[in-house]
Amino acid sequence: MLLLLHGEESFLKARKLQEIKERYLSLHKEKFYVRVFDCLQADMQEVLQEIRGVSLFGEKKLVVLENPFSAQEIAEQLLRYKEELVKTPQVLVFSQDGSCEEKDALFVFLKAHGRIQEFSPLSQRSLTSWVAQEFLRYGVKISFEAQSALAEAVGNDLWRLSNEIAKLVSYSKGSTLSRHDIEDLVEPVVESEIFATIDALSARNAKQALALLANHEKHGDHPLRILSTLGFQFRALLAVKEMAELHFSYNDIVKKTKLHPYVVKKTWEATKNFSLAELKKGLRRIFDIELGLKTGSMEPSRALSWFVLGE
Repeated sequence: MLLLLHGEESFLKARKLQEIKERYLSLHKEKFYVRVFDCLQADMQEVLQEIRGVSLFGEKKLVVLENPFSAQEIAEQLLRYKEELVKTPQVLVFSQDGSCEEKDALFVFLKAHGRIQEFSPLSQRSLTSWVAQEFLRYGVKISFEAQSALAEAVGNDLWRLSNEIAKLVSYSKGSTLSRHDIEDLVEPVVESEIFATIDALSARNAKQALALLANHEKHGDHPLRILSTLGFQFRALLAVKEMAELHFSYNDIVKKTKLHPYVVKKTWEATKNFSLAELKKGLRRIFDIELGLKTGSMEPSRALSWFVLGE
């Protein structure tokens, strides 16, 4: 069986893979094992040996190939052996970070001969529903207002949401969680919304950028924390911009920066509206403002407007 799991929502993809492992383990018990290959580092002959190999003890294999679409050589070799892949008795899962191009030859092959499941970021409505379902997994009740507050505070970072929910479940001790509990125990996140601010800056829309930054402050985010997050994003912008101008490929940028593919994709798009000089100037301004806040020479109320307007 051939299965492709891909998409920007890495948490749901990882959970699906874990569910597949647990399902086959329950069906085959001790006659089952998993072998995982990182295609960016894997040796193709070793991969083929694992796919072709038949266990003397009749074990069922689950072979997982991580990021095959990011490793061009491996992808090309897999297609050379596509007849073997179609006939393999093993369970072969292709797990790709980020979405795949539907015209890619490997994608076309897997669509024709296997099953494909894509995991996209959840909408706000779906996110609130997902939060409720997660609490039900623990047998804990949560008010609708609390669901909305948690989704608003954390955004659609399901990895962090999962951790926050586990923490809240432990705190609740079986009682229904309220919005007040969320506000007391969950620190609002800046990162999930900062891309919108970057987009406003790249569009030279100072009014929108100021409104977005003011919204962060309204939710209790200190200017230093906001600036720290902006600094991280500007460093990512600068790194991606420099590599793009040196004609690095998208996959090479992902490997060298070690940033999530989704972050690289968003950053790559944003860099098109900035020059290297502008990004360096922005980073320098962030450093100067952070220094001013830490030494007391700048009022927090002026920090974010000075970053956007330079005054």
